[in-house]
Amino acid sequence: MFDVCGVIVENECGEFLLVKGAPGQDNAGEWTFPGGRLDNGDNSPQYRVQQEAKQETGFDVKIGAKIGSYDIIDETLLAKKYVRHDFEGKLIGGKRNWPNREIESGGWFTRDEILSGLADNQVAPFTKQALRDYFTKQGKSLFRIQYQHAAAI
Repeated sequence: MFDVCGVIVENECGEFLLVKGAPGQDNAGEWTFPGGRLDNGDNSPQYRVQQEAKQETGFDVKIGAKIGSYDIIDETLLAKKYVRHDFEGKLIGGKRNWPNREIESGGWFTRDEILSGLADNQVAPFTKQALRDYFTKQGKSLFRIQYQHAAAI
């Protein structure tokens, strides 16, 4: 088991940043919030997710409160189990840098667009759950989500 972190980045228009993983990445073809794996030496998930957001998207993000932790069982990754920690974030600057080796594309979407699954219906279930928790401010501790990647279906 390992831990990952993600950030729900909101812009001044109330839109949210989603990224679609590039081919060969664990999240290939799937829309998620920016983030990445926590390494053993990481003392601060907030600092790590700020770095990941910058690396993946080119944007500078101010990290806020923790939204929740999610116990994920990914059936397409040989039943890998991991814990995802999601945080609030506000866009404060930077310039978009996708596509890159990790991110195929990205964009700003409304809450309703994300919760409806977008046109290609490839929004990761934990992404939708984290966004719901962001709005209700009722993050779940180890909310269990079991799914298959859209690219594998």
